[in-house]
Amino acid sequence: MLRTALLAFAFAHLGCAGADPHSDPTGGSSSAVSPDGSASGNASEPTGSVATSAGSTTVTSSGSTGDASTTTAGGSDTEVQPPSPFSFLIYGDTRAGGGCEGNAAHLQIVDRMVAESDWDFVVHLGDMTTGYDASTCFNHEGDCTDADAHGNFAQQIAPLLAKPAPPGLPSAFVPVVGNHDDNHDWVPDACGDRLCDVFDFATLLDHPTPQGDPCGADFPDRLYYSFRHRGVLFVVLRVNDDYHDLFECNGFEDGYADCADYCANAPASPTRSDRCYNVHQYDWLREVLEAADGDAELSHRIVLLHAPLYTSYDDHAPTSSFGALVPLLEDHTVDVVFNGHNHTYERTVPIRGDAEADDGIVYITTGHGGSEGGAPLGAWFTAASAGEYHYMRIDVDPGGIHGTAIDLDGNTLDEF
Repeated sequence: MLRTALLAFAFAHLGCAGADPHSDPTGGSSSAVSPDGSASGNASEPTGSVATSAGSTTVTSSGSTGDASTTTAGGSDTEVQPPSPFSFLIYGDTRAGGGCEGNAAHLQIVDRMVAESDWDFVVHLGDMTTGYDASTCFNHEGDCTDADAHGNFAQQIAPLLAKPAPPGLPSAFVPVVGNHDDNHDWVPDACGDRLCDVFDFATLLDHPTPQGDPCGADFPDRLYYSFRHRGVLFVVLRVNDDYHDLFECNGFEDGYADCADYCANAPASPTRSDRCYNVHQYDWLREVLEAADGDAELSHRIVLLHAPLYTSYDDHAPTSSFGALVPLLEDHTVDVVFNGHNHTYERTVPIRGDAEADDGIVYITTGHGGSEGGAPLGAWFTAASAGEYHYMRIDVDPGGIHGTAIDLDGNTLDEF
């Protein structure tokens, strides 16, 4: 188990061993259950509390001490170069709803982030606008006009957007698309604004889109991308709701068991791209991760998406893409997955094959940047949790990846 005292951790790079691609960490329910269907053993925590598991884990880049190599999915060993030290900030779900209080919390978080020292960029994990009302809009104040709680998202993040972009990145602000940001019923938002009024996705995407128009004809299905920074691969996915299934299809060929089997295992089929209408993102992700295998310049792989893969919060269940994503991420030695969507803070133990494992992936929900929320219920995989508004500072150095969750008053909610 991981503890909340500061630890260096460089998660092991081992291939996936027998993970069930169709397993669900919560049994399909929005509250966590163990794989045998029984309820999780952790009692519910009241809003504002912090729960942390006992014990500690330190994992080297190979899963054992004294070995600087990484084992890729193909089975070969490559000497991995340590990353050049850097820091970034990350948070999500800042939109208000039914009032202006969320905007006030977001503005306080922005003030704290601006005051942080020596960081390279900020990641927003999605849900920047309210959509269904004018509490928060992309580019207008909407219904919230007080200076300390105004609803203009672009102006809220202006101090962060003003930071010069680090070398190789188009911006120091990295947006992940949330379900409130691209829902067809809420585009444009209640003020008539769109996501692309704030962000130029043509400069963010690292792949072509069918029509060459990510904010027009290709919106929003192609708003995923990746970038490399100081020895770390960052992958930004557009998987942003409970029902977004990368293996959803409208039929499959004979010889395949179901949509998941067909979409995953029939890349040469001439009808696959038409039948599996979300598989383009899965294929792109697999290519990005395969290209990273064996790259000695990459010491870590971090995935960013809106919807959770592991969660014990009682609102949104794990996304339907769980079965498509988790085995692929485990196969390609991803270290950490960050998500929002649930308005809470939760960090898991390292997980592989739906069980705690020293060489597993750590999943972190940091989705309480302004939207109303609370603490998660807790489950077998919960290492730490909290119910306060917060953001995170992530520090990467040759010793590993270190994180701190920080509340509105500057208090530390969790450290690892």
